[in-house]
Amino acid sequence: MADDGQTGNMGRAERVGHGAEMHAKSIVADVHVDTLDVLLRTGKTMSEGAPAGHVCKAFLKEGGVDLLVTAMWTDQRFRPEGTMHRVMQMADLFWQTCDGSDFFAVLSRSDLDRIGGGGPIGLMLAIEGGEALCGDLAMLRLYHRLGVRLLTLTW
Repeated sequence: MADDGQTGNMGRAERVGHGAEMHAKSIVADVHVDTLDVLLRTGKTMSEGAPAGHVCKAFLKEGGVDLLVTAMWTDQRFRPEGTMHRVMQMADLFWQTCDGSDFFAVLSRSDLDRIGGGGPIGLMLAIEGGEALCGDLAMLRLYHRLGVRLLTLTW
């Protein structure tokens, strides 16, 4: 291993300790989960245990995650007629999740500044797939008012 001035002369145990220390001091973000859809289908909450392969408060805390970007996407079976309804269901679940003490909505720069320090986990609402706009760019304003801070055109 090359000497990088930080870990190059350390043994394995020291590097692991150094990595754990860096992780604890860092802001950790998971920038894409489809958990809202899964929670709607299973009736669970993020504060409860997660269905296999998905996240919950315990997993996030254990991993030191400070920010979670929750994507809303609509399965083919909801398109096109049910797209808006499904997105609204997921947005409602997002806000229900943020109503407790475990999570808070990230809507602004000042909300980003609250992230870290072992407190509540920040949740940012995203839309995955431009079909949620239903062909109308005015939907962007409505989604922004709803709390959406990220939109991808495709999934």
